[in-house]
Amino acid sequence: MNNRFEQTYRNESGMALITVLLVTALASILAMSMSSGQQLDIRRTANMIDGDQAWLLARSLEEWGRQVLIRDRQQSADDTLGEDWAFGLPPTTVNNGVVSGQIEDLQGRLNINTLVDIDPKTAELAAWRMSRLFSLCEIEDDLIPALIDWLDGDSDTRPGGAEDDAYQLRDPPSRAGNQKMFTPSELLQLDGIDPGQYACLAPNLTALPESTKVNINTAPALVIRALAEDLSAEAAEEVINDRAGSGYKNVAEFMAHPALVDAKLDARDLDLSSNFFLIMGQADFGHGQVDLYSVIDRRSGDIKVISRSIGAY
Repeated sequence: MNNRFEQTYRNESGMALITVLLVTALASILAMSMSSGQQLDIRRTANMIDGDQAWLLARSLEEWGRQVLIRDRQQSADDTLGEDWAFGLPPTTVNNGVVSGQIEDLQGRLNINTLVDIDPKTAELAAWRMSRLFSLCEIEDDLIPALIDWLDGDSDTRPGGAEDDAYQLRDPPSRAGNQKMFTPSELLQLDGIDPGQYACLAPNLTALPESTKVNINTAPALVIRALAEDLSAEAAEEVINDRAGSGYKNVAEFMAHPALVDAKLDARDLDLSSNFFLIMGQADFGHGQVDLYSVIDRRSGDIKVISRSIGAY
């Protein structure tokens, strides 16, 4: 009887010990899990705070750009790559973070939305130049009608164009924009333009709220080539090298350049001044980083931001 009692006691004591050990192990695991979760929460919160600080620093670059562009307009009516705004802001430490910025003249690019200008002659010239740029980027220029259909406000399909009926055949189905573009990246919605081809177009295109002329003193080589029917890369580089930082004094001087004399180049809608600029700002704070692209409009004299995007324009 005593032996049975002792055996039962030992069994119960063993089970109690195992239970205690199991509870202790579970408590340890729970404590470690809570500690790990707390550390993740702390790190996540710290990253969010760093991201917010980086965002505020990036926004401060808009004010830097505004002041630079206000001073530039007070000093000169024309815009060239030799002016202060074109040199940018090198990496600079501020408030325990680092900021850098660059300003680019968007009127040195071809404006997609000029394709639907209310003046038929302006729209026709814009389409010709866009077609030329497409060809230089090895893109079929028969996409121009589809691009114009995307921009216009109606649902009528022009010859060679595309409206809702074409886009609804996609998987998944979509619709035509039927309005002006807000960013050149919308071109990727068109059939026939892949990311590689868009990479060629992107530095030479903009999408602004109104039709714009091309600033010949800030236009890159590919845009210069798109202005003429047959202009080599070497000739375009000559035109750019000879304008240097001071730029051409007028359109007539530009047209008289030896490399352009025999080129079939239409002098309409060329200019020396600009009202739309892109402020490209990068801000780093702790683990936070923000690349902010702000489109600036200074038509009214009161410089304002008309759009913002993060990561790309």
